[in-house]
Amino acid sequence: MAAAATNIEKMQKLGLVAKPHNISEGDQKLINSLSASEIGALVSMRKKLGDPLLKKIHKGGRFPHPDTSSF
Repeated sequence: MAAAATNIEKMQKLGLVAKPHNISEGDQKLINSLSASEIGALVSMRKKLGDPLLKKIHKGGRFPHPDTSSF
């Protein structure tokens, strides 16, 4: 019987993360601690937002946000 796939392996297969050697050990532990529903939410987000927007967000390091200087 094969061992269950880690979240990293599942997310690699879905194209959501790079190869594990590009991800720190701490981040791998964090990703592997995600629940199935949390991974499902990430997959849903990718489908709804699309790769071009996610790449743009990734390049900027954060989601675009409204001006909050008045807060």
